[in-house]
Amino acid sequence: MSLETSLIIVAGRAEVKRLFGQGWQLIIQFGIYILFTNYALAQPIGQNDYKIYSSIIRNEISDSTYSIAILKIGIRGKEVQEYTQNIASALKSGNQNSLQHVYSWTESENGGRPTPIDTMFYQYILDFCSYPSNFFELADRLQIPCRTIILDRYPIKGNTSKGDWDQFYEKYPGSGGIFSFSRVLYYEPTWTTAIVYFWHRRYDLNGHGALAILKKVNDGWNILYKTYLWWN
Repeated sequence: MSLETSLIIVAGRAEVKRLFGQGWQLIIQFGIYILFTNYALAQPIGQNDYKIYSSIIRNEISDSTYSIAILKIGIRGKEVQEYTQNIASALKSGNQNSLQHVYSWTESENGGRPTPIDTMFYQYILDFCSYPSNFFELADRLQIPCRTIILDRYPIKGNTSKGDWDQFYEKYPGSGGIFSFSRVLYYEPTWTTAIVYFWHRRYDLNGHGALAILKKVNDGWNILYKTYLWWN
């Protein structure tokens, strides 16, 4: 075997060893990323989350509301993606007609509609639309001026069953309806901007789902934009 051949073999072995080492490093790094991501997604709902949910509920109900109900199991990422795909497509395309349709269903913090969404929030919304939220549960930790009912399951069959709604209001008179929430996604290092998807259903054909963008003000959260994604 020539010296040249020997050097090539040695160099080849060294390269294989280097690539093999890099491969293991990538595998380990990927494993750490997966563990960290799953840990982050599995975190329990925190105080700020409940403050945000409470702010939305107060915005949705009247002063005379005696109670509200929320589903114990939160909305997962797959359902969020299903209902936000149209707004995501509109923001990605930049088509003015599509954007105007989104704005026509968007309320400002003062309730005005239509309301253009500041372009600085476009990427925030797109990030949220693909947020991989997994299973989580809610508890009775809302800060609202009425009673909270935690429901293990949605009690209405087909969303519009008159008989089921009659039974619900007979059991919970003065109720402001049923709410369900996704996880909250926060932005910026100070966590002062947040986005969440929720739906609110009341008697018969009287429900909607919406995307809410909120800003932290002192110790509370104010709704900047609320974009309705569906009605029934």
